[in-house]
Amino acid sequence: VFSTHLSLETDPYLNDHHFQGSYLFPTVFGLEAMAQAALYLLGNTELARVQIRDVHLLRPITVDPETGADITIRAMLAEVQAGGQRVVHAGIMKQGTGVQSDFFEATLVFGATDRAPMASVAHSGMPMPLAP
Repeated sequence: VFSTHLSLETDPYLNDHHFQGSYLFPTVFGLEAMAQAALYLLGNTELARVQIRDVHLLRPITVDPETGADITIRAMLAEVQAGGQRVVHAGIMKQGTGVQSDFFEATLVFGATDRAPMASVAHSGMPMPLAP
């Protein structure tokens, strides 16, 4: 279990994730935090291969521009499978909200060797229209 404080001063990337009056902790940063907690749990110092499964973004992690936000990242070894694969359940909670469940959660599988088949997609050469 790890805890940290997020603020606009110490985490300037939050300024790029301002949406409808709220500063949001980005999903990709949450996945990275959960992967780092899982690596620490497993005693690994480097990330080799991991599958991230069952990602649930149950509620946004908002960061108050004045007071910031305190989050807790947890990782728990769920099982060791045949072949040495290790399955870790991870989640992130935001403190001080009264909510006692994860805001983000995911299952991480380390040492997985099965690969999903890659699909080919034809590219038309024209850029895709973006509507932010």
